[in-house]
Amino acid sequence: MPAGRRVYGRFFFVEADGAAGRPLKAPRAGEPVVPVCAGLVAAVVGASGLGRPLVEEFVWRPEIFARLTGLPLGGAVDARAVARVVVGPGGLLAGAPKAGRKMVVINQVDGPAQEQQARELAEAVMDGSSGAVERVILTTLRTRELVGVLEDKRWSIS
Repeated sequence: MPAGRRVYGRFFFVEADGAAGRPLKAPRAGEPVVPVCAGLVAAVVGASGLGRPLVEEFVWRPEIFARLTGLPLGGAVDARAVARVVVGPGGLLAGAPKAGRKMVVINQVDGPAQEQQARELAEAVMDGSSGAVERVILTTLRTRELVGVLEDKRWSIS
């Protein structure tokens, strides 16, 4: 480290690409912009978007989401479609450094119905990531609870 420089912490957080308040989003080409030094990249999606129509009220950039998933505008957004947007080409983790760790956080798991949908999404993400995603975390920030963790095809915390 150059003389005169001090490091006060090991971690910093960067919101690389927001969703304008929607539970789901699709990135434009070249997004998200992730620093090349990022050691851990977390893609965050909201469980409240699952089962909802593919419209701007629930999905930021629904036209791009439709192109990435093959879903028609207005069609119901399912777990497989969200998984494609997270781990597929041009998806939320596409700009993550190859050597960095990757995880997915599914927030808004606010009840039993959302938990079931979120678990389906977590499994679809792991299946579609070819091992690139090391874990998926289910949470509800409303009550600050950790709902579940999927890692190595095993669930913990239920």
